[in-house]
Amino acid sequence: MKKLIALILLPIACAGDEIFDRKGVSTEGEIIESNGTSVLFKRLEDGQLFKFPLSELSDNSAKYIRDYHATERYSTPRFPTPLEEKQLKRFANHID
Repeated sequence: MKKLIALILLPIACAGDEIFDRKGVSTEGEIIESNGTSVLFKRLEDGQLFKFPLSELSDNSAKYIRDYHATERYSTPRFPTPLEEKQLKRFANHID
């Protein structure tokens, strides 16, 4: 029974992201948010929050954050409704 509980709790204990700085030093924690230029990071060790530019990270870590943790990753532009006739014609030209 103890092994089963340990097996269930193991993924919870291992949850987190490991990021690397330009010197190759790694830190484990949770990426709270990213806006494309900076990242808010919560260190797993003590829960301390850090905000720093993506340029301080290794290329792979920065790419990972841009690809998977961007705050506005799925945002789409808003248009006033109803659309004017001129806007409809312009957008209709781009439809397959």
